[in-house]
Amino acid sequence: MRWFVWLLSGLCLALISVNQVFWWLAFLGLFLFIYAITRALSWHEAALGGLLVGTLKAMGGYAWGWSAYPMVWVTLGKLGQILLISAYWLSTSSFAGLGIAAATVLLFLIWQKNRIFFFALIPVLWLAGEILGSFTASIILLGPNVPLNSDVVHGYVGIALANISLFYPFSSITGIYGLTVVVVALSAFGYFVWTHAAWGWTRKVFWYGYCATALLIFYVIFPTTPLPAVEKTIVAIDTRFSVNLLHGPDGEKIKASNEITAVLAAAKTAPDIILLPEDARLTDYLGGTEAALTWLDSRIDTDVVVVDSVRVEDEEGAVLRAVYYDLGKQAVYMTDKQFLIPQGEYITYPFILGLKLLGRDEDWSKILNNQNYHPGKQAGYDKFPADIPGVLFCSESSYIGGISRIANLRESPVVLHVISHARFNDPDILWYQLDAMIRTQAIYTKKIVISSGNVTPSKLYGPDGRIVRGEVILSTEFFDLVEYNL
Repeated sequence: MRWFVWLLSGLCLALISVNQVFWWLAFLGLFLFIYAITRALSWHEAALGGLLVGTLKAMGGYAWGWSAYPMVWVTLGKLGQILLISAYWLSTSSFAGLGIAAATVLLFLIWQKNRIFFFALIPVLWLAGEILGSFTASIILLGPNVPLNSDVVHGYVGIALANISLFYPFSSITGIYGLTVVVVALSAFGYFVWTHAAWGWTRKVFWYGYCATALLIFYVIFPTTPLPAVEKTIVAIDTRFSVNLLHGPDGEKIKASNEITAVLAAAKTAPDIILLPEDARLTDYLGGTEAALTWLDSRIDTDVVVVDSVRVEDEEGAVLRAVYYDLGKQAVYMTDKQFLIPQGEYITYPFILGLKLLGRDEDWSKILNNQNYHPGKQAGYDKFPADIPGVLFCSESSYIGGISRIANLRESPVVLHVISHARFNDPDILWYQLDAMIRTQAIYTKKIVISSGNVTPSKLYGPDGRIVRGEVILSTEFFDLVEYNL
């Protein structure tokens, strides 16, 4: 029976990362987790039970990896692809589960000594366990030029509250960490009241009502930041260039011609910024930065800033670089991506080993030559004018400090977010998680985030918690122009 409780707790906490409809299971899962600790017979059981809960929770957080199947960019068969995705999913999740296992052992030992301290320390130790889990997961995700870190927040229980407006004030104070502490604290409080044998039902209902009232008062006293008036117009270009299309004989030609058409069409509306998706490579199609600046200036008669991103080869491999074309000042500004996603932008050492064990040296060499990105050296915005927004690259939104880093470097109230999900197949789980993460970071940093995506829709994330899509002013087979009047 005890192991069933551990299992059920982990399943509840896994589902909260899969779909917003399961958000309430965070409280049930944590309630069961606390119950399991108080009934555990030894620290060995607590360790294994915590590992089970942590692993299942992380499996929900990393379930989006399955949307990459089938992987059309490799020559592995279906079985080989399933084995590789399974290995990545299970190994990453189990390593992430080690953090919760450690926290569970500590909580079990505290429960044996002092039960008041137990309830007081649950939120802090759970959060510490999730952060430790992020670090241990980064061990299995090590790759060339990628350091150990504790920045990725897939699977954190705070995501359950990220889309509930009642909890927006907590996002504004401490971001996803704060939401995690709140959901654990409320669950611990609920368990304490529920199991307090000396209290009758009237007193228990009173304390539950008191807690709900306190949340409502906190919501009223600490409102989120309203959407500021920026007096800028941004046109985001959403594109639909799948991996299948790009690997076809005319894929790059179709992409190049449609991107150029989209930029010129967007320029006719005289926006302040035209934003292309991640890895658009308009710069390459126009012959390099100098040629691109000259070409754009000759065909656009407004002082617009065109934001492109492009792969740049160097002695260490490749970097993904954002290139800003400021037509008003006849200047080009550049900044590089700093946080990378495994298997998409770099290959982890275990993944390389797996391909070698399968005897797929050709696949390994091909993938490694293409997915050999590393953090670029142009990390700052020293040469940028103060009013030009910084850029958040695709996978950087899943890092705890992704938007905060840009907020500290740029004065602009806007953050540009460039995305490409061409390697995924309708990744609904990933979209749900990223919406929650970006919403939380936008509230916390008090910034407006505007995205432009390939095979994913453009959105505005406001510091007040709103997520909206702008006005589609032009739609074609391969792109949409989405306008945001700020």
